[in-house]
Amino acid sequence: MSDFSLKIDYTLVDILPIDIGLEAGYRFQHFKVDQDDVSDLNTVLDLDFKGIFAGVVLRF
Repeated sequence: MSDFSLKIDYTLVDILPIDIGLEAGYRFQHFKVDQDDVSDLNTVLDLDFKGIFAGVVLRF
């Protein structure tokens, strides 16, 4: 498994005890499961997730 992300964020409101902000970036995740990881199943799984993201962040 690998997980990489590159992001920027900005805090809009700094009110105690909550901070509200925005974030945007790029994320890449790779998952690989084979027979050695799950002994009872004859399964191979190889997934990639990648792309840009944006969101609102609440920090307590």
